[in-house]
Amino acid sequence: MKQWRQKNPTKDGANWTDDFWMTGECWDWKGLDGGSYYTEGGFDSMINFGFSGSGVPGISSINGTYQGYAGALNTKEGHNVLTYISSHDSNLARGDLIYQGSAFQLLPGAIQIFYGDETNRPTVAGMSFDGHGGSGHSLRSDMNWDSMDQSVLKHWQKVGKFRSKHICIGAGDHQQISPYSAESGYTFSRSYDRGDLADGIIAVIGAPKNKKISVNVSSMWGNKTKLTNFYDGSTATVTNGKVEFDSGENGTILIEGPQSSIRMKIVGDYSFYDSETVSVSLKGADYAMVKIDGGKEFKVTNGSTFKIGEGIELGKVFTVEISASSGSETLEKSYNFKKKDPNAVTRIYFDNTQYDWSEVNAYIYDESGSEVKSNAAWPGKKMDFDSGLGLYVIEVDDGLENGKVMFNAGSGSGNRYPGEGESGLDIGETNMLFSYGNKWEAYTGQTPTKPPAPDPSKMTTVYFDNSSSNFETPYIYYWKSSNDSHEASWPGKAMTKYKDSIWKLTFSKEYDMCIFSNRGGNQTGNLTIPDTNNIFNGSSWSAYADAEVVTSPATDAPAVTDGVLIGDTNFDNMINIKDVTLIQKHLAHLTTFSGNALVAADCDRNGTISIKDATAIQEYIVKNTARSASVGTVIKSSEPSPTNAPVIITPTSAVQTDQSTEAAKQYIYFKNSNWGTVKAYFWSDENKTMMSWPGNDMEKISDDVHRAQIPAGATWVIFNNGGDKTKDLQFPSANMIFDGAEWTAYSN
Repeated sequence: MKQWRQKNPTKDGANWTDDFWMTGECWDWKGLDGGSYYTEGGFDSMINFGFSGSGVPGISSINGTYQGYAGALNTKEGHNVLTYISSHDSNLARGDLIYQGSAFQLLPGAIQIFYGDETNRPTVAGMSFDGHGGSGHSLRSDMNWDSMDQSVLKHWQKVGKFRSKHICIGAGDHQQISPYSAESGYTFSRSYDRGDLADGIIAVIGAPKNKKISVNVSSMWGNKTKLTNFYDGSTATVTNGKVEFDSGENGTILIEGPQSSIRMKIVGDYSFYDSETVSVSLKGADYAMVKIDGGKEFKVTNGSTFKIGEGIELGKVFTVEISASSGSETLEKSYNFKKKDPNAVTRIYFDNTQYDWSEVNAYIYDESGSEVKSNAAWPGKKMDFDSGLGLYVIEVDDGLENGKVMFNAGSGSGNRYPGEGESGLDIGETNMLFSYGNKWEAYTGQTPTKPPAPDPSKMTTVYFDNSSSNFETPYIYYWKSSNDSHEASWPGKAMTKYKDSIWKLTFSKEYDMCIFSNRGGNQTGNLTIPDTNNIFNGSSWSAYADAEVVTSPATDAPAVTDGVLIGDTNFDNMINIKDVTLIQKHLAHLTTFSGNALVAADCDRNGTISIKDATAIQEYIVKNTARSASVGTVIKSSEPSPTNAPVIITPTSAVQTDQSTEAAKQYIYFKNSNWGTVKAYFWSDENKTMMSWPGNDMEKISDDVHRAQIPAGATWVIFNNGGDKTKDLQFPSANMIFDGAEWTAYSN
């Protein structure tokens, strides 16, 4: 550039003094720290893929994003990123384009608007989409000049012009004024002060529609200052540090005003423990007066430092006021700070009811500083299951409250969100919940909802042989050929490892087309799915002989209209734990069988009713047909037992009575020779607070077998020693033993 200017002194630009500015692109590059592209490559900025196809994070966590971007980009000279949300290579960010029009265009750093984001341009109708232009380049549709969404367009134009007018939005310091609430939205400020140029704004986004919102502007403008809401042109005068504006149809307020000849600010972290030292930046006045939380005033000058937080109660948000005067004006500002309570932690919750991961880990990290901080090496820390809430939960480590989180099912699993190479979810010093559909929202006590089990006859299971492709994690993107609708955006869903190099995924049969890829790379062509239980080996489909057998539950027995179903003691045409319980009650003389009930309860067909008959039903429930006697067979009601003797109740001598009483108690068993003390923590879907953690001590009945009596109504258990524990276990019935891997009937 310098050489060209010297050789072309009469050309346009020859007398410019700006250095050459260069933006680079590396596919799927995300991050704010820069690295070798800046130091070795000489780039001034890099294209940021962090929000590609998804848009910026939601309103409840956007502050963490804003804080991280402003801190990483606007504190270093010659260091920037160019962020976008839609492109011809990934996806079009759609959904709530009013919110994206605000939140994206107010993002610190440089931004790029892809054509049609501002008009809600659709993809090409009738052309399938594979995430890389698609068949027929569906992402690269013509501009929708004749069908523009005018409400979206006007909103983007308003916010875009506001950004263009104020350098502080992209290049300034960011400060949250008030966190998001449903009543008032989210309020923040941006300020820029470089030499002779100063700029500042305050914005409210995500507010309720058409509501008067009182906004604290005292950190930017003094009392009696006339301010303008750029969004609708209305004006208001600062009174007691606040102004009131209408949020309008799109819940957006963009405040601007005159820039004072006095420029001052207090620099420090919003939240801290114990105390922190803050500094003063002051221009246009010789000194300023400061007051902490309404205390005694003291004098500061440019560059002064002082401590805040001492004597302030834990958890309190307090105000530091600063005022200064010049010959022509007086400026007053106030800044909010929070003294954190070390006992008041930020928590993250994970609803696993529909994901059904074998374990849930949270990798929490913060990359806004000079080095990345994390709660642990990948895959992070295991989240604990809170049976009372029905959710997995983890406490966020100190210093990571404004970081990000990634969820996964372990380092060897393909189950994770966000996907590999994608940025984590912003925490924003807020209790957050992740639930089905990749929903990320503030946690306010939501409870999980278990979906009904899908009908196997309406599902397709697709297998992928990864032995030749060697994908790190195979993904499958699937859609309907009839209308190109899809369940998950590109690259689709991570497949689950089935065995060896075989991966699988089950989804609705209505989807008949698919593409396999290595999380979006090295994808196959468009493939027609032949039928369920077929496998693709990288070049062709074939029926998969070793497919998982999906059957109806063992308790679903065929309806019986002529005869007796052995094991069905309550005649509901089902064989389940209720039938076991009835036999135990019969043995304990809490109920009495007669007629065909005696026939149905005699599962081993030996002419007597005993605990062995209850055990045979349990074996049937877990599909152990070799030990389930005659359970599940149908006989005529007049057919005698093999002994040709009448069915009778087991004799009730004194010893038998004791055994019957014991049989009425329901136990489950746990085989473990490593733990000294073994406990059982029980609960049910209806009663998640049946007992306090870690549960009750189990009774040791042999060297390595322990038992626990099942509380009434319990269906779930965790075996533990107060520290180590199993996963959440749903036991099939009473008198079952868990050996660390599976349940089997306990026959001793």
